[in-house]
Amino acid sequence: MSTESDSPFFIPQNIQIAAISGNLNAVLVSTLLTGFYSVVYLGTMYLYISRMPTSQGKIVILSAISLLYALCLVQQAIQWYYINLILIFNGDTRLDIFFAVLERGSVAVYAVFQFSFCFIFVVSDALLIWRCYHVWGKSFKIIILPLALILGEMGLSLAVTLVPVVKPPTFTSSISSFKNLTSIQTLVSFGTTAICTFLIGLKIHKASHQNFTGNGIRSTKRLGHIIKIIVESAAVYSLVTLVYAIQGIIPFSPETIVESPLLVEGLYMQVIIVAVAGLAPTVIAARIALSTPKSTFREPTTRISDMIFPNIQGTNSGGTAVITNIRC
Repeated sequence: MSTESDSPFFIPQNIQIAAISGNLNAVLVSTLLTGFYSVVYLGTMYLYISRMPTSQGKIVILSAISLLYALCLVQQAIQWYYINLILIFNGDTRLDIFFAVLERGSVAVYAVFQFSFCFIFVVSDALLIWRCYHVWGKSFKIIILPLALILGEMGLSLAVTLVPVVKPPTFTSSISSFKNLTSIQTLVSFGTTAICTFLIGLKIHKASHQNFTGNGIRSTKRLGHIIKIIVESAAVYSLVTLVYAIQGIIPFSPETIVESPLLVEGLYMQVIIVAVAGLAPTVIAARIALSTPKSTFREPTTRISDMIFPNIQGTNSGGTAVITNIRC
């Protein structure tokens, strides 16, 4: 049982209450978001399987969004484990619960928690890089910078996982080590997302402004719709990662963080960013599947990482539209 004298500094009761309440409410928010995510994920799987033609790209996308969903479930399971640990096994006094909120239990569970948290960004960004690679005709030089960034993300994920193993978390170290490393990773993730989104939008925008004839108007609208889908979904994800990174790199000490609103805000942002990182690519896949007409007539198309649109490249000498069928 902890007492006020066991604390390295005085912690007001209102701060203890705010942290405990924030942790409990954050788990409830996580549960609601996971429920919503589950509905979106199952709906996306149904739409993608039923509407999109079978291809290697289809398998890659379904595998990626399924892995993201699994990582989100791991986060949710550990959140519930922490609630039981905090309230049932460390619930003798309010101060005991407060320290349990910050110290995060056993080293093994804490390492799994951090790894699953960071790896969500890696998978989400890897899927976006894969799309960018195929949109640009499998051009490796286009994705050199995003690849360098995602390698950095993977290194940071490994570091975040090993830190609690090498140096078990304590009240003074668990907050700072987690927030510092994950904030750097989310900044890198923000850069990766921004670059890949720009490159994808640029390529499709160029394709949409070719000299189309015949059904070219419909092609242009289709391409414009795809750009809108990608940019809107990536914008939400980028905004959340940027906010999380900014609040995480604000310097603090254990004495100041317990009295800062960033302590409670960080608990909420942590569960929100997990859901958004998984939902963003899932929603992209769902919206693209919804925009694909369900028809027995299959017109010649271009497939850009399972984003399908007619490929009409100008006209021939006789004025007839030249239609090609490109798969990537």
